[in-house]
Amino acid sequence: MVPATGGSACPVWHHQMRDFYLEPAYHHAADRWAVEDGIELENYASATREDDNKQDRILILYASEMGTAEGLARRAARQLQRFRPKVMALDEYNTDTITSEKLLLVVTSTFGNGEIPGNGKKFLEWLKKQPAGSLDGLNYSVLGIGSTVYEHFCAAGVAVDKALAKAGANCIVPLHKGDEIKGQADTFKQWLGLVSRVLGEDATSADATAANTPKLNVTFLSEAEAANVSPLEVSRDRGIEVPVVANRELLKEVIPGSRSTRYIVFNISGTDLQYETGDHVAVYPCNPPELVNRLCERLGVTSNTYFTAQYITPDGTEMEDKPPVAVPTTVNQVLSEELDLALREPFNDLLTYLHSA
Repeated sequence: MVPATGGSACPVWHHQMRDFYLEPAYHHAADRWAVEDGIELENYASATREDDNKQDRILILYASEMGTAEGLARRAARQLQRFRPKVMALDEYNTDTITSEKLLLVVTSTFGNGEIPGNGKKFLEWLKKQPAGSLDGLNYSVLGIGSTVYEHFCAAGVAVDKALAKAGANCIVPLHKGDEIKGQADTFKQWLGLVSRVLGEDATSADATAANTPKLNVTFLSEAEAANVSPLEVSRDRGIEVPVVANRELLKEVIPGSRSTRYIVFNISGTDLQYETGDHVAVYPCNPPELVNRLCERLGVTSNTYFTAQYITPDGTEMEDKPPVAVPTTVNQVLSEELDLALREPFNDLLTYLHSA
């Protein structure tokens, strides 16, 4: 990282090791003043110490239609375990006690025509009716997730953030918008990293939260145990397997910089499926068998092995949080149909623990 002879040997020759931390790969740790510009850490820290009437925990609320926002909310709770987080849907929360909260974190997706998911509508309606200054003293931060493919990108997150600010709540970390097609996982990590720093965590320390973060405990089942496992029911909505006859790009090669638009033909002859022009089609792709086999070899597991998984706190307590896939199941089922092996997030923890188990 610090070569002996000038910059020609390495593009980051001028960086010192203090600017990097291990995870286990090297990551650049930006200067604290650069990423926390405008965030009054001292004021927030002193406020949380002085107000003894506040709840001795943080509150994490989510609005989720397909489960992604809920998953991120629970992941945030696991990483902030030492602060005893409480996680629930926005509409499940009793708004009468909101002024007693020390810190509110909101994770919400956007559904339909820029609307908040169904389990957050009542909360947002209530929030918009709150007079200015009514939530004075409540610290908060919002993470909105969505896709720039759609017109109203993260509109629900923007709406919640504006309503909280209008009611007088104090934003400790600015609104972050996670784009599904452009680094949503990185945006989540950046947002949570800033929240952690405000709470006093040191993200550059290799074991900053290791002692308090729950781990995903993977247990492989023996043949005798697997024989008693009832196969997981697969929803009929998942459809049936059909071959792809054609798959070619229409716009990206013709119009540089445009998003991908593809012409795809499926052969549904010999099935009960019916399709008419204008119908919507749900496509559930599978990972190539050769890629699944290579990964199994790398992990040192056999594809037909059953396993179960559970989040465990450092003191050995099982958490209510569900693992990222339904268990018990086989390694082949997970690697073939449940995980997108082209993405590292958000299942890198599962792959790590499959290997360690």
